[in-house]
Amino acid sequence: MQKLYKFHLVCGKLGYIDGLFIADDDEVGLLSGKTIYFGEVSGRWLETYEIIDESNLTIITDDCHEIKRLKALFGTNTLCGCNPLMYNAVD
Repeated sequence: MQKLYKFHLVCGKLGYIDGLFIADDDEVGLLSGKTIYFGEVSGRWLETYEIIDESNLTIITDDCHEIKRLKALFGTNTLCGCNPLMYNAVD
């Protein structure tokens, strides 16, 4: 079942990374405990690697009608910001 997730990651002095995305529970489960390489999202020469856990993800809704409407409106599973599923796991 797909859900709308809010992603929030605090990167210390470098700021934070946020995003809204739609994903299945299985996809999100694969993120937990993984180190994700976000590239230079915090600025040039500042490569960002962070471990993702459940505290970084909040379920906004699991209403299938709302999810379908959002996917039709945006045409993608990433509604705004950073979708951690679009980045590479390092381990």
